[in-house]
Amino acid sequence: MILIADSGSTKTDWVLADENLERHSFSTSGINPFILSAEQIENILVTQIHIGIDRNSIKEIYFYGAGCSDEVRCNMIKQSLKKLFSNAAIEVNHDLLGAARALCGGQKGIVAILGTGSNSCLYDGEKITEHIPSLGYILGDEGSGAYIAKNFIASYLYREIPNDLKIKIDAENIINKEDIIQNLYHSPAPSAYLAGFMTTVTKYIQHPFVSALVKNCFTHFLERHICRYSGFKETLMHCTGSVAYNFSYLLKEAASEKKITVGKIIEKPINALADFHLL
Repeated sequence: MILIADSGSTKTDWVLADENLERHSFSTSGINPFILSAEQIENILVTQIHIGIDRNSIKEIYFYGAGCSDEVRCNMIKQSLKKLFSNAAIEVNHDLLGAARALCGGQKGIVAILGTGSNSCLYDGEKITEHIPSLGYILGDEGSGAYIAKNFIASYLYREIPNDLKIKIDAENIINKEDIIQNLYHSPAPSAYLAGFMTTVTKYIQHPFVSALVKNCFTHFLERHICRYSGFKETLMHCTGSVAYNFSYLLKEAASEKKITVGKIIEKPINALADFHLL
């Protein structure tokens, strides 16, 4: 049996394929070794994976994850999985490679992940050939849920948003400076905490101020990342992640202004990744 995972900071999507290659899907909390300790990762695996079969029957595991960018962090995931699935051959890769395999298959393309965080690369159909680094929610993550929410919250607290929108947000009592500062400095997953405010952004996305803010955040991502790749105007940009998917029309508008052609936009790469490994 084969287990395939695609993990971000907020959620991990899994597919279990049995001997007949029939698929069973489930989700757990996000597993990011930059954010979580080995103990926390193992706790998620033990308490949230309920596959209803003997774990020793899993023979192969392919794990693609945010934060799996070096050997040390990949080994954190690998060793945690090995404790549960002792008979499995385990391969751990960065979620960028997973996104590239899901979106491009064997074709060249620019790949973008826009979810809780953001990342990108240039893929030649087999491997990643160029990568503008993702600097995380403090220094980077342009275009991500955390980045958009951070800008939205700051605009509210700096009194930059229009009064009609401020009145609506005030009535909901959803943005409190003291609570936000407390959570950002003490939450175990601050980027996911920030991205939680995307519910409010989505609610008010039809407001011109909010739609302009989201589009501007996408423009920052395109300028700092996509426009730095060789031949970006001649290469299709494919995207995955909830933010890219839910606000695709704004992403396409921003891309068009930068002469970037958008190809596929999918919410989750897990099913295409399963195809890559099983078909």
